[in-house]
Amino acid sequence: MGRPPLSSCAMQNILPILIADAPEALTELCGVNLLERLLRILQRLGFQRAIVFSTRAEIVAAELTKRSWPREQITADLVSSGIQPLTAQRILEQSPADRFLIVPANVYCDARLLAALCAKDSPAALVDSNPPEFAGHLIRNPCGPALITRNLLSALPPTTPFFSELTRRIDHGKIDTVDAAKEDDYIVSMRRHVRPLCFRIPLEQDRRLAERIVLDSAQKGTLDLPAYLHAPIETRVISLLCKTRITPNQITIAGLIIGCSATVAFAVGRVGLGILAALILALSTGSMESSRASKLKPPSAASGSIISII
Repeated sequence: MGRPPLSSCAMQNILPILIADAPEALTELCGVNLLERLLRILQRLGFQRAIVFSTRAEIVAAELTKRSWPREQITADLVSSGIQPLTAQRILEQSPADRFLIVPANVYCDARLLAALCAKDSPAALVDSNPPEFAGHLIRNPCGPALITRNLLSALPPTTPFFSELTRRIDHGKIDTVDAAKEDDYIVSMRRHVRPLCFRIPLEQDRRLAERIVLDSAQKGTLDLPAYLHAPIETRVISLLCKTRITPNQITIAGLIIGCSATVAFAVGRVGLGILAALILALSTGSMESSRASKLKPPSAASGSIISII
């Protein structure tokens, strides 16, 4: 069984705090930067307000002022943190809230893991004791997100860097943990197991793997949908064409999709049409790549193509 949604009352007692230092927080995965993605997830979880700390407030402010309907119901208050690390005192100054969900904005985090943290009554940090083999090198412990109570913050040295103190407490077993490896990974609506992951900004050579993880989670019904499902159908198709090796046949298919979008949209909806467009382009590209490969390899050789939709 999946984790039940948190009540609005529970959300009112928690203030999300994002630590968004550019350029890491503005790194894009599947067309959505990490800060934007976290704000969208927080909105879907029911939050209406978040604090964004940043040492590069001007750059982050420019990003936050961009219109984005997937996060238009959550208010992001930007606070310049200067060059000083985040401290317990700075956190307590932001709100009289009882609990704080603190998340570095240089991470991708499955919404289910953030929900699991918010469901805790006591302070807890997110860890992953048994990362999947394919993603093990992406994950560092602690993962970054943590739920902290006002009482704990009040007990910390006011000028000590918060994350250093958090890591020390985790290492000495002085704070509870939420283990991603032990969270229920079954999604009832999809009848599938999808392992929730949280990882920091990937190295360039790991970007394709990271984007496949994000896209796979979205396709299997978690809350974190990639950018092309939020954009108009015309934008999604053009984006797909620009980011793949296209052929005249693909352009024809894309043109047909765009041409019928106005009519079909009423029947299948924005998301359904977006998936249809992506599926047709992926299938057409896969078949064309296979056809070209078959001319170069013996009939017995395996061939195929993986399309990364970003």
